[in-house]
Amino acid sequence: IYNGVDHSLFSDGGRENRDYNKIVFVGALVMDKGVHLLLNAFHQIRANHPKLSLDIYGSSSMWDREELFDTEQIEREMPGVKFHGAVPQEEIAAAFKGAGLCVIPSIWFDSFPLTAVEAQACGCPVVCFRVGGIPEAIDNGSTGIVIEEISPEALAETLNNLLSDTDRLRKLSKNAAVWAKERFSWINVAKSVSRICEGENTNAGEKTPYFQGTIATGRFGFLSTWNQNCGLATYGRYFLENFPKGSYIVFGEKSNRDAPDEEFVVRCWKRRSRDFSELDSAITKSGIKLLYLNCHYNFFPQPEFSRFLRKIRDRGIKVIAHIHNPYTVDSALQALITSVDHVVVHTPENALEIVANGGAPDRVTVIPHGVKIHDRLDPQQCKEALGVPADENLIVSFGFIQPHKGIEGLIEGIAHLNSKGICAHGIVVGGIHKEDPNSEAYFNSLLNLCDSLGVKDRVRFTGDFVPDSDVPTYLYGADVVLMNYGSQHYEASGACSLAIGAGSVVAASIAPPFLPFRDAVWHITSGYPLTLSLELLLTNRTLRDRIKKAAQAYKQKNAWPEITRKVNNLFKKVGFKAEAAKRGGTGEIKVRVLREERRVMRVLMQNRPTAYEQPGGDTVVMDRLKEGLEKRGVYVDIDLTGEADISKYNLVHLFNFATPDYTRMLARRAYEKGVPYVVTALCEDVASFHNQSHVCAEFMKEYVRRGQDREWYVSSKPDYKAIESSGSFDAGWIAENASAVFVTGAKEGQVIKRLYPNTAPIKVVKLGYEVRMEGDPNLFINRYGVRDFVLCVGRLESRKNQLMLLKALEDVSLPLVLIGGDFSYQPDYAQAVRLFKRSGETLVLGRLPEEMLASAYAAAKVHALPSWYELPGLVSLEAGFYGCNIVACNRGTIYDYLGDRVFYCNPEDEDSIRRAVLMAFQRPNQSGLKEVIMENTWDKAAEKTLETYQRIAGKPLEDSSDRSETIIDLGRGVYDMD
Repeated sequence: IYNGVDHSLFSDGGRENRDYNKIVFVGALVMDKGVHLLLNAFHQIRANHPKLSLDIYGSSSMWDREELFDTEQIEREMPGVKFHGAVPQEEIAAAFKGAGLCVIPSIWFDSFPLTAVEAQACGCPVVCFRVGGIPEAIDNGSTGIVIEEISPEALAETLNNLLSDTDRLRKLSKNAAVWAKERFSWINVAKSVSRICEGENTNAGEKTPYFQGTIATGRFGFLSTWNQNCGLATYGRYFLENFPKGSYIVFGEKSNRDAPDEEFVVRCWKRRSRDFSELDSAITKSGIKLLYLNCHYNFFPQPEFSRFLRKIRDRGIKVIAHIHNPYTVDSALQALITSVDHVVVHTPENALEIVANGGAPDRVTVIPHGVKIHDRLDPQQCKEALGVPADENLIVSFGFIQPHKGIEGLIEGIAHLNSKGICAHGIVVGGIHKEDPNSEAYFNSLLNLCDSLGVKDRVRFTGDFVPDSDVPTYLYGADVVLMNYGSQHYEASGACSLAIGAGSVVAASIAPPFLPFRDAVWHITSGYPLTLSLELLLTNRTLRDRIKKAAQAYKQKNAWPEITRKVNNLFKKVGFKAEAAKRGGTGEIKVRVLREERRVMRVLMQNRPTAYEQPGGDTVVMDRLKEGLEKRGVYVDIDLTGEADISKYNLVHLFNFATPDYTRMLARRAYEKGVPYVVTALCEDVASFHNQSHVCAEFMKEYVRRGQDREWYVSSKPDYKAIESSGSFDAGWIAENASAVFVTGAKEGQVIKRLYPNTAPIKVVKLGYEVRMEGDPNLFINRYGVRDFVLCVGRLESRKNQLMLLKALEDVSLPLVLIGGDFSYQPDYAQAVRLFKRSGETLVLGRLPEEMLASAYAAAKVHALPSWYELPGLVSLEAGFYGCNIVACNRGTIYDYLGDRVFYCNPEDEDSIRRAVLMAFQRPNQSGLKEVIMENTWDKAAEKTLETYQRIAGKPLEDSSDRSETIIDLGRGVYDMD
């Protein structure tokens, strides 16, 4: 039941007197509400809209928080921004009636803010991220815009597009007023409550699904290729990534794989095999309720496979077949679609083809191919990473090298562009298709074409699939992504969806796979042949912007979270709901009775609700410990709702002192139920650095604004020891009543003992480290022309203390490279870093691709991170692994990991930082550092955690590999019964 609106107060303000250059924010001024992202986005687009203003209503006191900003300073430095504080509702309503947009940039869960519907009721369209229940208050694209990517860049792009189109804003305003008035009223709320009290269906207006029985809940099986270089495996990974962890199990093909399998993968079938016994056994043991087939219909022989599926369905398991390409009338396809509960296709045309093969129309659902929205990368840096000059054009084509892909068009296009004086390079990302007999001959003909057209040095073939992690580099580096397919059948184009997700300009043929994208791509036609199309797309900026605008709308509509929602609706239609596997719960098919008296430990891990939506260090620790513990036979469930039945577990494992209220609530529940709990504290000594770091940042920014006036610096430098400390997190009750407190190092343990003297026993469990890739120093050296430099990796912000590092090296001639993140929560701090002048060469770079970052580490002599506090600082460990001497702050837990192998400094003292950097630079690389870093593994962390579990729970694990068991079919519940 949605909230209502007081329409007597929040009413339509019309369109004529509305200021479409005015943005309104209403809410508490806290990090959760994302107002810092809005300020960052406003700063990015203000130059494009000189009359733009931002009115901010609310204060941090609404949530009893400390001030997030110096509002007066922001108003001085950002013209157009006005903070109004807390004001009466009448003033809020007036603001909505006069504004062009209301932005609700919450970054963490927000259930259903009244602001969203109140603004629309006044005719003010809403822009938000896809967070919590906010999107349910908006008709996306009609009354506002829901943004998939949570970043200031994505917000800036959306706002810039809207503010550039007043007609669209007028239309959104009109729609919003009508939508809110019809949908959100307290009368509707009262009627809904009344219907519930009277036993009526509150959703009577919705179409009733054909499944009328009890909805089965549990895991589903996903039968697919996996960790293999093929489109089905890639699709499968994107398909599953938005389902809850533990709600699915992958039944993979028994074949060579290109990456290690995850714990949820069981390889149990072979292509074209008539023996389904391993698959049958895996399905039985897993206790799944639904089997989702993500494979070609010719993978399995018929009619044997259809008979097997019917047997599965007779056991109560639903079966859905995803047919990516129903090419023609085919007996194997007919056998498959008539033996499953439902069929999924990508286009309405595919749905007709299923019906043509004998499928029932009401058993076919169209679900478009999802769009993966990647983190933004710098196009010039990506281009340079690919060996293409930043000032020249790059055309990229993706996919297997097959005749119907039309790759010769890319080669001819490159030759044409260069003949016109448009410098261009081409890269074909893909290799020979081993199952296509024409692929190799076609590849050789392409090489010959490059020779004959004289572009051999301008067209490159990767020769194989590239890792998923490298794909964004090609997409963001490309000026045009070319899809010149000649196929004449309907199927989805995953490559085109990926390109749109990265904001690429796509030139596509009019082959059926590209028709669903409409104006989100440029279509090559007889009137606009390929060569002319490429020329236009590289030279006509207005055309490029128009295509990008349409692509932005397409990717928001078809982002993977939206596709997951559609799939979940389909699951409900066939009588199933995906949930993480529950051990000791109800709703499954089998009951496992252990005949022996040996008992298996059960652990419930509980963390903040946003642990996966907004992953942090606590998320990493939780997931990696779970993985290691399960390898040792521990049953581990993760609960982010705080509603799990604690009584079913031997022990509860909590995380994070930084969310004291929520963690305390979870701890009290366990305590009151008599279940012991432990907590991974991740406790920083906030009082020792929080206020000091902010004072230092303001002082250093002022130093830059004054043109680095050294006399002023000396006379005005703060006494950091005299600054009043901030408070610490109120985690005393949590620490005192726990059975054990896990810390990442002895230093963290000392902080906890000082802050919470009556704390439970402290156990040190060091964080693990894993190598991602080897680093080639020449990659970075060749692009940026520096070697043996001082490197600092970290988001540009006061906590990381880059301005003090710059001050320390102000008169030092050593080259300094700063690599930041995609954005900064403190844009004015980041700007001061970029403006700082020093005698040595200074490079300030944005986020780098993983391969280039590894190269930077390998090329550097010293890595310096003079942060105010780190636990222990992953980038320092990474730098040490790649051979850098390490400079780090003398606080936090880095000493517990590396001891005296680090050159320590005082973060508030530039002389201390300078001495440490120069000493590290003059010394040879630390021998044995890499080996010390590699001693700390996640496997060891899990082992130490388990030792504490066993001591507390009093149930040591025994080897259960030989214990006998009986499977009893009771029709519900998976229990391990002692």
